[in-house]
Amino acid sequence: MSGWGFERYGPGLFARRYRFPRVVDGFLVPATAEPLITCTLNGSAQFQERDIDGARVPRQVRRGDIFVTGSKTPYELRWRSALGAEMERAQLRQFSQRFD
Repeated sequence: MSGWGFERYGPGLFARRYRFPRVVDGFLVPATAEPLITCTLNGSAQFQERDIDGARVPRQVRRGDIFVTGSKTPYELRWRSALGAEMERAQLRQFSQRFD
């Protein structure tokens, strides 16, 4: 397991599964060169993303949604789930550098 809670599945390939809190008012996503693949396994949320100090882009996230993201600059997320509908997600990341 890596320091970020990812399980190793091959050279540079990592995955993790986790449940988000119901309400998150600000989550800063760091800039990364490698894409991040995320799938919503359960739950749903009113989800908003934005560049730092930019306008928020709203979307509804629900079970089965898959996102492939990558950004050269950090960006911010926030979301709210109904009680009992907290998002459970899986992430897959391919790192170009080795982290042991």
